[in-house]
Amino acid sequence: MAAFIGGALGVGKGSALFGRGKVQDGRSVQRQAVATGKSGVVAGRRCAAGWRMMASSADAKKASRLVKVKKPLGLALEEVASGAVVVSGFRDGGMAAASGLLVGEVVVGVREVATGTRWETRRVGLERVMAIIKSIETDEVEFAVEPAAAAAAGADSGFTQKKIDPQLRNRLKQEYSAPYRQNWILTIIAVITVLVLAAYASGIRP
Repeated sequence: MAAFIGGALGVGKGSALFGRGKVQDGRSVQRQAVATGKSGVVAGRRCAAGWRMMASSADAKKASRLVKVKKPLGLALEEVASGAVVVSGFRDGGMAAASGLLVGEVVVGVREVATGTRWETRRVGLERVMAIIKSIETDEVEFAVEPAAAAAAGADSGFTQKKIDPQLRNRLKQEYSAPYRQNWILTIIAVITVLVLAAYASGIRP
């Protein structure tokens, strides 16, 4: 299974060839793909992204970091058994090599700064991550990454949680509780109506 954005691509059964040359960690892309079964390289036009993410523990906040990369990215990605997508190497001529990204780091999020759209990519698989990156049409991509140990441990630090705007939360709460308030009002009216009818029926005037 292979994925590629930009540049030449040759695909063999169970492997992917992303142009010629070697990735900068010393392994060829072909050997890399054959060993894992799934791999991808992000390159092509320039694009931009960024985001905020919430972690459920202080350790996760310290471990995760944001890295901006201008296009062409020249970034090779792989999917591991847990479904996490990790940085596997860098292509010559790409900007990722000098960005501060490290081989083995786990990609847990991507965000498009221009629109504010963000994607949380923890264990969503290579195809989903590649599709997200390819859909971004702006000048930079910003990745949220965690150390390589996060992929091996399969840890979930809470990045799948989204922060809800307080005003939106209050509005949703009001909309949720409105039917119950209306039911109480209708119940009270119904009781009063029954009492009035009962009073008239018994000859008692209210």
